[in-house]
Amino acid sequence: MSFPIDRRRLLLSTAAIVGAAPVRAFGQGIDDQFEVTQSETATIDGRKWDTPIPGGMTVDAVHRSVLLRFPNAAIADALRQGRVLARAELVLTYVDYEIVPEDYTSREGMGRKAWTENPPTWHVRAWPLRQPWAADATTGPTFNANVNGRRYWARFGATDPARDRLPEIGEPQELSRDAREARFDITRLLSTAMIEREAGARLRWLEQCGFLLRKLETYDTRYREVGNAYDWAMPVGGHGLRFSNPRLVLSCRRLAGGTVSIVLPMGLERDWQLRTKDKSAPTAVMLTPQQVAERARRAIAVNGERPAWELAHIEELRRVGGDNVSGWAEAADENRYKDYRRQLTRLLFMPPRYWQGWEIEDDLLIWYQFRDLLPAPVQDHLKTYWETWLQPDLPTSAFVMPHARASVDYWK
Repeated sequence: MSFPIDRRRLLLSTAAIVGAAPVRAFGQGIDDQFEVTQSETATIDGRKWDTPIPGGMTVDAVHRSVLLRFPNAAIADALRQGRVLARAELVLTYVDYEIVPEDYTSREGMGRKAWTENPPTWHVRAWPLRQPWAADATTGPTFNANVNGRRYWARFGATDPARDRLPEIGEPQELSRDAREARFDITRLLSTAMIEREAGARLRWLEQCGFLLRKLETYDTRYREVGNAYDWAMPVGGHGLRFSNPRLVLSCRRLAGGTVSIVLPMGLERDWQLRTKDKSAPTAVMLTPQQVAERARRAIAVNGERPAWELAHIEELRRVGGDNVSGWAEAADENRYKDYRRQLTRLLFMPPRYWQGWEIEDDLLIWYQFRDLLPAPVQDHLKTYWETWLQPDLPTSAFVMPHARASVDYWK
């Protein structure tokens, strides 16, 4: 006996495994489950704006994100065989975490013991990407571009919510020694018009665009100490969280009788990715020495009438230095451009919520006095630093004394 098939519904809610992608079937008959295990990754790093980094499976909450897609995962044959998608998941397997991250300011002596003996329970976040990319040492994606030097994200880091990526996929998923797999439900992305209107385009999206992955925790109150008001070991945003074996797990139901065909859009041609430019432009842009000098001169210009002795004293105090602010004024000299670049690096290496003690006000002065010298990504980084202290998502009534037991137990 054959049954009529709702072609439209089948096109919108069916999945399959075809092509060269390695596939493993877990069940036959009414319920079939498949894994697509052939994937491709690329790392984008907010400290290296225009550097393609093919591969990588380490994410952090400050600068490193991983792009993940499934080339050749043409999920279309089951349409012809009459399968309906019941559930689709993106699955990551836990590997380990970084005890001391490279190229981040870190108090290793005050944190290594705690970070080693008390393993974290960090989480991974995932966003569906809107722009295609392919891992490559020359043309691969960067913090600035989905195709290096040719096609740029609408906003650095693939962070534009309208043109670079869709809203985050559900809740962040724990990936730790306690939770060895992070599982994201992506059924709606394949079974509805959330990401693409036609079913074929949604299947092709998995191959060409995929996901952006990032760690959630910019700091971790697990590493507070009773009776200690100083957050020495808490700033762990730069500590990487490593995963492996990214895969799609697809659960399907069989329909009785009938076949359905689906037309997939053309795949990207390698030549197109390598050679074709569009009208987009980079949004993470370093200021030139001339721009820096001009903006620094404006920043240190004295406003209003002041006596000569006062101007001389201001200049004397600036030369004495001893702080993290005075050096920015030196950028008024174009010959000090390398020093300016080193100061930017220092800011970018500083993880959110890093304890600076009495020097904390220096960052406020940098923001209000020398903000125009900071490229947009550095401004964002400095804002994140303050947000982790201010915790805007936490009601004021929930704040407790930092050295109290309640604060130590907060993470639980």
